[in-house]
Amino acid sequence: MKSNMLAIGIGLVLSGPVMATPISDTPRFSYSKSVYQVITGKVTNESGEPMAGVNVSARGSAQTVTTSQEGTFSIDVPDSITVLVFSYVGHTTQEVNIAGQTNISVQLVADAKSLEDVVVVGYGTQRKANLTGAVGTVSGNVLTQRPAPNAATLLQGRITGLQVTQPSAEPGRDNPNFLIRGRGSFGGNTAPLVLIDGVTGSFNNLSPDDIENVTVLKDAASASIYGARAANGVILVTTKKGRSGAPTVSYRMNVSRYTPTDLPDFIDNSAEYMTMFNAAAARSGVAFRYPQADIDRYASGTDPNRYPNFSSTDYYFNSALVTNQNISISGGTEKSTYNLSVGYLNQDAMLDQYKFKRYNALLNYSTKLNKAVTVGSIVNITYKDRKEPPFTGENMALLVYAAGPLYGPFLPDGSGRIVSRGYEAEGRNRNPQEAYAMGYQNMKEYNFNGQAYIDVKFLRKFTWSSKAAINYVDEYYKMYQHPYEAYLLNENNPATGYNRMSTFGPDIVGVTDQYAKTLNPTIYSTLTYENRFGNHSVKALAGFEQLYNRYQTLRGRRINTVSTALTEIAGYTAAGEAINFTHPRLPSLAGPSEWGMQSGFSRINYDYDGKYLLEANIRYDGTSKVSPNYRWGFFPSVSAGWLMTRERFMENINWLSSLKLRASYGTLGNQDIATYAYQNTLTIANVNYPFGNSGLTQGAVLNSYRDQSIRWESTRVIDFGFDVDIKKGLFSATFDWFDKT
Repeated sequence: MKSNMLAIGIGLVLSGPVMATPISDTPRFSYSKSVYQVITGKVTNESGEPMAGVNVSARGSAQTVTTSQEGTFSIDVPDSITVLVFSYVGHTTQEVNIAGQTNISVQLVADAKSLEDVVVVGYGTQRKANLTGAVGTVSGNVLTQRPAPNAATLLQGRITGLQVTQPSAEPGRDNPNFLIRGRGSFGGNTAPLVLIDGVTGSFNNLSPDDIENVTVLKDAASASIYGARAANGVILVTTKKGRSGAPTVSYRMNVSRYTPTDLPDFIDNSAEYMTMFNAAAARSGVAFRYPQADIDRYASGTDPNRYPNFSSTDYYFNSALVTNQNISISGGTEKSTYNLSVGYLNQDAMLDQYKFKRYNALLNYSTKLNKAVTVGSIVNITYKDRKEPPFTGENMALLVYAAGPLYGPFLPDGSGRIVSRGYEAEGRNRNPQEAYAMGYQNMKEYNFNGQAYIDVKFLRKFTWSSKAAINYVDEYYKMYQHPYEAYLLNENNPATGYNRMSTFGPDIVGVTDQYAKTLNPTIYSTLTYENRFGNHSVKALAGFEQLYNRYQTLRGRRINTVSTALTEIAGYTAAGEAINFTHPRLPSLAGPSEWGMQSGFSRINYDYDGKYLLEANIRYDGTSKVSPNYRWGFFPSVSAGWLMTRERFMENINWLSSLKLRASYGTLGNQDIATYAYQNTLTIANVNYPFGNSGLTQGAVLNSYRDQSIRWESTRVIDFGFDVDIKKGLFSATFDWFDKT
């Protein structure tokens, strides 16, 4: 009862003033009815094809819709709205005045700057914002900001987690080694898989000016689409394509000068050198000693030509010039585009007679047969020519370091005869000049990488893509060595009174020729489905790939000839010839091999409202490198991402442009093992038997039993990371924690 009374009392108090106030004839509130209009239309690209998923918003209003698979849209806007805004990734945002219109047509134009938001991934592309794996990218324009003869060298320091090391500074042998997130194998090859426009190729065959972008797939989520070849990571290189418009000619030349940054500080005082040598020889039991009379002659300095203080590092190491030139022409129409590029590299070394030249040409052509079918081809041709003395650059540098200050390259009499060393018993160190006199070695490589592809769009949501490619490498190597004369500076022939001849000679006298061929055809086909309905977006891919690799090689050596001036092996007799001859001064010799691989793969991407991202990959690989019972392997991965800045609770943090959390887990494989590791081997050397009264019959013996259960290595990778961008690129950072086992 009390509570009811209280309620009534409060009600009276509240209603009292209302009853005491007279009602005015003037209305206290007014309202106006907003009039809405329906705007419909269609959005197409530059080729007139419908564009799905385009954002259509009314400027000054919260109204937003997206276009359908047919590119159509319908939006209700207040009659006060006069401008619609059309935006899509990779295209220029357009604002269209709709005053007096109810149906409009809009054509979006590709934006070269916005295309950087699209990242090349395995067998396709993705928006950078939708990536859930650990992926690093760098554009070709960034790579060419600094000069380098080798395109691969330019990746150094550009992508986190990618280690680039240069094994040698010798021209033509300076191809860098890549390592992605450490070693991915216990004892096998640790080099990542390198694909040029989707197929096997060599990074070192490309001119830096031909590269559009480079993508590095670092974790299992991004690399597992390549299965048994991706344990060490994947590097995807995309070459430059043509763009519609008038022909554009571009020419670029880099001239670089290389000088030694630091050289060892050796003793260049001959008398001091000889005295220290004698002291060391006495302690170590070496029999040879420099005569004291000769030490005094060097110390006096009265005859510097005969008794010099020679610095081998100052004499043999010099600055080197590198010239890299590239010219290209690109252009096209709305249907066809082309890019033709030709490059030339001329690289010298800091040591004399080490030279490398590279000629390369790239043609990238595509044409649209109709709105649904696009065909194209990519052809990359490279020729390399490397010439050098019969010693590699590393060994030549050691010769320079080991040469003492007692003698220069030639006898001081002006005859041009080469000095071998000071004394016969001095040791086995050669004068570096001998390496130039004994002959040369030459490597010529021809490389052809050709691709043909077709893309067919059908039923609006499907795209069928197929590519056939072949990578062919033809290598020819020659080592030519001939006898030469070299003399001792401080020892004379008693019979003639002239300088004695050295007993040193060439290591591999004669001519050694080696031929090697690699044939690597590839074919793959994919079917892609892409659809967007409401806030949901789905993209699925399924494909098949088949690889084949065949390597053949043969090396022959002949030593007997009527004239050592002959440099062709045909000028030498068969007596004493050798097949597949090996020597430390010759390149390594691998046996012939042949292997194949078949694969099926699939990927599905899902995102909800651009905030919640999910990706799954599977690949099923079969390789001939392991026994049939263990030939096939399954390599899955799954990853997820959360684009937090799309959430409402972060809308007011204007300085934070993007924040994305990522997590992934997957399995990778390494099939880069010996080709015949599981197969037992036979030997035919010294294996024969007499049957009856006939002569010996050749036989074979099983001499090696292999493990039939051998299979490829597997690597499991778990990754957690985040990407942050502040003030639209003013500051950006990527963090990843991973466990690779």
